[in-house]
This record gives sequence, structure tokens and C-alpha cells, in this order.
Amino acid sequence: MKNLLFLILLIPFLLGCKTYSEISEPFLTGGEWIFTDYQIVVTTSISDVTVIQNDTICINAFGEQSYVDGGILMKQIYLSTAIDRRFIRGRTIWEFDDNSYSLFCDRNTNVRFPVTYPSYMRTEKDEMYIQNPLTGVTTDYTFITDAIGANYPRKLTLTSPEIVSDLLLSNGMRDNAVTVKVVLIFTR
Repeated sequence: MKNLLFLILLIPFLLGCKTYSEISEPFLTGGEWIFTDYQIVVTTSISDVTVIQNDTICINAFGEQSYVDGGILMKQIYLSTAIDRRFIRGRTIWEFDDNSYSLFCDRNTNVRFPVTYPSYMRTEKDEMYIQNPLTGVTTDYTFITDAIGANYPRKLTLTSPEIVSDLLLSNGMRDNAVTVKVVLIFTR
């Protein structure tokens, strides 16, 4: 009889339970971000510019230049660019650590780059600041993720600040030849 009474009293409690969960904000941690693609957006130039892409891109000015086929070929020097500003398609891997707000740009080194981004990420554009402890230079990106209604984004798109590259003219003067922004695409 006691067991029957206990069972009758227990049934309403079991049927009345509901689960409640909130959607958490998207976060950058929890996996490796692999650099998969990039785009170079020309914002201003003194003449028509054709961008030739390869597997590497750096967030710095185009320095080396040579005259070829009536045009000018401008290159970046990958190895002299800081590690947090150079990227190889399919090989550069970033990993964020929310506990210390740091970024690992290379697993082979133990250098952490202090990074600042909003703790309350959304799908609209936000600012991210990465400070290189070796050079003291901060790079500010605009970024957006694809995490609409989910807390685990799969795509991270960063837009660099404007990069101005000078052109050495035949009279020895320099002119602002081109201003670009680099759009970096990471996936996981």
C-alpha cells in the first residue's frame, strides 16, 4: 500500500518536468581554425591593378617590385613578415584560448599572441585586435562568423586594415600606387 501511494505521488512529478536550455553565444575556441582562402580587395589605385594570387599572403605592404611585360609586379616577402601576419592556404592554423584571451598562430612555437575580441560575439561585424609580443605591433581586423543560432561557428572571416603599397617611379619618387584590404577566410 505504501508503495502504491508513493507511486501515485511520484507520477505527477515525473510528468511535470520540462527541460529548459538557452542558446549560448558563438565562441571561437574549441578547435583549430585552418586558413582556407583569401581575397584581395583593391580600394584605391593610380591605375588598373591585376592581383595574381598564390598560396601565401601577408598583411603588410607589397615591397619588391619589378617591371615585367609593360606592367609592374609587386611581391611580399613572406619570411620577413611577422608570424601573426603571414598565411599559407591550407597550412596556417590558428587556435584561440578564451581562458587567457590568447591566440596560437603556430603549434611549433609556444608563443601566445594576446587577442582582444568581444566576449558576446554575434553575426554582425566586430573588431578583433591581435598584439604581437615580439614586435609590439597590434593588427586590428574586422571579423564575422557564420554562427547564426548556433554556438559553434564553422567559418571565420577576417578583414585586414588598409595596406598601402608605394610605387617607385622612374624619376626616383614614390607614389601611393595601390591601397588594398585582405579578406582572410578560416574554417574548422
